[in-house]
Amino acid sequence: MRIIYAILVLFCTYNAQAQQFSRQQAQKDAAALQRMVLKVHPSPDAYITKDSFRTIIKELMDFEGDSIDAKDWEIRIRHALLPIGCGHTYMARGKSKTKQKSKYALPFQVFCQKDRIWAISGVDSIKTDIIPTGSEILSIGNYKSADLIAVMLRHQPSDGYNSTFQGRVINRDLFFNYLFMKYFSTDSVQFIKWADQTGIEHYQKVKCLLEDDLVGSETKSDTTIKIIHRSKKVPQFFFYHPEHDSIGVLKLNTFSGRAGTKLFQKAITDMNQKKTPYLVIDLRDNTGGNFSSSINLIRYISNQSFKIEFSRRLFRSWRHHLPLQYLGRVANFANFGLLRVFPPKIKNGKTYRTIKYKPSKKHHYNGQVFVLINGMSFSASSQTATFLKENSNAIIIGEETGGGSRAINGMQIPVLRLPESRLLIHIPQVHLKYQLGKDEGKGVMPNIPINYTLDDILAHKKLEWEAVLNWINTKPAVKNN
Repeated sequence: MRIIYAILVLFCTYNAQAQQFSRQQAQKDAAALQRMVLKVHPSPDAYITKDSFRTIIKELMDFEGDSIDAKDWEIRIRHALLPIGCGHTYMARGKSKTKQKSKYALPFQVFCQKDRIWAISGVDSIKTDIIPTGSEILSIGNYKSADLIAVMLRHQPSDGYNSTFQGRVINRDLFFNYLFMKYFSTDSVQFIKWADQTGIEHYQKVKCLLEDDLVGSETKSDTTIKIIHRSKKVPQFFFYHPEHDSIGVLKLNTFSGRAGTKLFQKAITDMNQKKTPYLVIDLRDNTGGNFSSSINLIRYISNQSFKIEFSRRLFRSWRHHLPLQYLGRVANFANFGLLRVFPPKIKNGKTYRTIKYKPSKKHHYNGQVFVLINGMSFSASSQTATFLKENSNAIIIGEETGGGSRAINGMQIPVLRLPESRLLIHIPQVHLKYQLGKDEGKGVMPNIPINYTLDDILAHKKLEWEAVLNWINTKPAVKNN
């Protein structure tokens, strides 16, 4: 019993101390972060100079006093990674943390635009409208709406100079509710200042919900859809539009390996047999996944070959890696740089390899393609949108993707640990350049842009689908030969 008691005391002491970091500990973390990014990341200076990044690292130490709170340190680390312009370079908490008390969440769902917030529905099991639908939220507790949004927009990086990714994050289902708990408050009661649609201001004491009681719109399933093919274990589906059987739909919330490729093959075979003239590929909120699966989908639709240049650092830092990742890194390095018939080119301390991909002959769809995208179309998802826009007849509908349109980083993403805070830093090792022109730090731009307003949200409109049907109804009929 004494041993167990001693262990518990040490554990509690460790976690109590972990809530504050001395200036010396913060300095060690900052130095490690700089070393990680500049030695491991394949393109840390694509959108910011290395000197500018070093300046940002120095500014991490600009806090008052001799120590800093763990939560404030996390936020500083997150913000330091944003200017790199890489959505795969981000911070995550480590596993060592104290058990937290019950969390309470805002009992209403919101829509954010610029620096304003509106209540659009309740989020409990019976969808109680705590704040009248369409009312503008002016403040929550001591926080003005503009200040809430400003902090939340800096939660997660995107590729390049993109801003639609952050905007979609806070508007996606219950993300705003979770971010409010993370950065501001988990109290069971919140004081809300809101204005009705006539402009009259109200003050209301609102009882919050336990986090486990939140029910978002994404938990619902559309009962009008008859799934024809699906992937096992991952949310990838193929179906025909319930009101238009001339439209096949691939709804891909992620990209998985063989399961995804098999789904694509089944869908294309099915559509070709039925001579289905239209295919909609829904990549909204698809943050990526398996690279090969994305490439295969592109090959099944693309009308011409395309190339991707892969590069990575020849010498990379191994410090601060999680022990279980060493074997995987050795295997990846050997596979990428050594165990190839044709060795990669080596230039300026990097290895380079260019691979050419050809359209598929066995599985190919020749009808009209539409691709739906939004700010959270990222990584393998933005890659798919890029090449379908460039190398097929695809019409891109939605908003600029969060993933880059000319280059991205990814594939192999080791997790490094800061020495003092034990925070985990994800840093990709491979840079993918699409050889489609200069990278200007933009996502894939739509052929038909979509911008939702509050009225659209309250009316439950599906503007992307309206654009698809409008195109089909106003253009000459398409044949799938």
